Amino acid sequence: MDRFANEFMWSERSGGIPALGSASEYCGEHVNHIGRYRCGLWVLDYAFAPHGSVRVGSTRRPWCVRPARTAHLYPPDTRYWEDTREERGPLHNGYLLFTGGEHTALTDRVDSASKYARFLDPEGVLGRLIEAAARSGADSGAGGDSGKRSRRCAAHCICWSTRSAWMRGSIASAP
Repeated sequence: MDRFANEFMWSERSGGIPALGSASEYCGEHVNHIGRYRCGLWVLDYAFAPHGSVRVGSTRRPWCVRPARTAHLYPPDTRYWEDTREERGPLHNGYLLFTGGEHTALTDRVDSASKYARFLDPEGVLGRLIEAAARSGADSGAGGDSGKRSRRCAAHCICWSTRSAWMRGSIASAP
């Protein structure tokens, strides 16, 4: 399998309206370990291929399997763990880091008990958006697509598309 990474992290991030801080897509082999994560930005984490298991909020929470075409939305400072020790085959995942998620309808999808939202994406709508954002950033750099305006626009499009696709039924909230 060919390995690749498309990613870019913009050095300037603005609060308020949604603004994309980082867009990444990785393809390669699984690193078999348990990773612990916590980010000060909103995270939209996407599994293009099966991606082990995840637990959110506490080590006492149960593990949840991450099948292909699932997305997790984590508000800022959410702790989560990914266990890929049992995964075989290719790794293909991506994520967006962004600010301003609290000003979108996505906050309505975050479950108060589990502290995150889980989306099923059978048509690959979110996956294509994440691929495009990562590729655009990697190809264009910090000033790509007119800089700040495009990052805000991209974040709005992602939030709107996610909500819109969810309402159409092509993306579904999952327990």
